[in-house]
Amino acid sequence: MKIFLSWSGAQSQSHKLAEALDWWLPNVFQSVKTFISTTGIEVGDKWHGALSKVLEDYDFGIACLTSASRTAPWIMFESGAIAKKDKSRLIPILCDVNERELKDNHPLTLFNYVHLGEEGMRGVIGTINNHLAEHKLSDEKLKLTFDKWWPDFKTKMDEVLKSKDGPPKKKLDMEPAIEEILSLLRRLARQADNRVFYGRAVYPTRDFLRGSLGSYNLPENEKTGYIDLFAPHNQFVGDEEMHKLILALLSRSKKEEQKDKKDDKPEEVPPPSQKEKK
Repeated sequence: MKIFLSWSGAQSQSHKLAEALDWWLPNVFQSVKTFISTTGIEVGDKWHGALSKVLEDYDFGIACLTSASRTAPWIMFESGAIAKKDKSRLIPILCDVNERELKDNHPLTLFNYVHLGEEGMRGVIGTINNHLAEHKLSDEKLKLTFDKWWPDFKTKMDEVLKSKDGPPKKKLDMEPAIEEILSLLRRLARQADNRVFYGRAVYPTRDFLRGSLGSYNLPENEKTGYIDLFAPHNQFVGDEEMHKLILALLSRSKKEEQKDKKDDKPEEVPPPSQKEKK
């Protein structure tokens, strides 16, 4: 019996799980032959053509799904090539990923998947055994064989689960970043002498905001989101230009105040000229 192992991402959890299965399954079943692309395609061979030819010969597949690989194009392609055949079998194994991460319209949710663990792997072994025809093991022998080889696979499985794809996800605490930005905005307001100017809104520059967020370990897309939020409409006002604008507005405001005071004074009547006296 031939089993195709589908994975995505070199040295990823998906890849390491496929390698563990590539070692384990032929030990559990002497009649099983597995294929994994890292060792199944010779160096120098045209891998796309070789892979397509292999997929034609395999009607049983295992898809190694992780958070990073659950939508990987190659897993979708390989799984689809196997699933389209009559009487084919495809078993998705969920490694460190739960059902919530699989969208309702995910193609592989059409297949009865298992979670990586002892119970799930017993189910995988049972399904493989049911398709071994004359090489099928009795229930008693299957249990003995599984119990013998499970500890070895569990060691590899634990190593796979410990290895994470990329840096661990951190819960983002938005409050400190927002408070920092609000503090900077208040400072700008004080520099503007707490006056409200109509006609043109002044926003902090994008560089100004980016610098203020530099002390926080935030993902780049989160920084961009905050910058877009607090610098609306992408109004680019340079720091120097902003400072000059505020000073100009302050100066204009003071001139208007002086003019208003002058206008409030009673109009002085000039003394009559010599001609008017005559």
